[in-house]
Amino acid sequence: TIRMPAPLYPRLLRQAQDLNAAGLKAYGLLIGDPAHPDFPYQAVDVALFDPHRNRRNEPANRAAFHAQGSYFRAYEDAGFVADPTDLLHTWQSIERRGLEPVAAFHVHRRQPANFSTIDYRLHNPAFAWHLIISPGRGTGRWWVG
Repeated sequence: TIRMPAPLYPRLLRQAQDLNAAGLKAYGLLIGDPAHPDFPYQAVDVALFDPHRNRRNEPANRAAFHAQGSYFRAYEDAGFVADPTDLLHTWQSIERRGLEPVAAFHVHRRQPANFSTIDYRLHNPAFAWHLIISPGRGTGRWWVG
């Protein structure tokens, strides 16, 4: 069972919806406390990567996404590649707090919150689970796997 404190759920959903409304992709890490008995299945916080620093459309990354199929050629905002500096600073901040990343999460801007073939292919096996959010009209759909 995946657990998340009650205040974290609406904050994460609100951030995802706000970014989606602005036409931006949300991608980040769910953070856990290694001292918690439910670790790594208890998220205590979230770290969003800066969507303005998404490296998805740099030439080498764009080609890799385009090779995944027509969806990624049609939607230049589909997919996310974290900026290495953003990733390093986020990771260092998490470690300074004595916490650890427990899962990645991202938003499906146009599809249901299903773990797609591309998600499966690109899922980081270092994490036991991954959260996908699909913002709806005032609510969100979640998929955890």
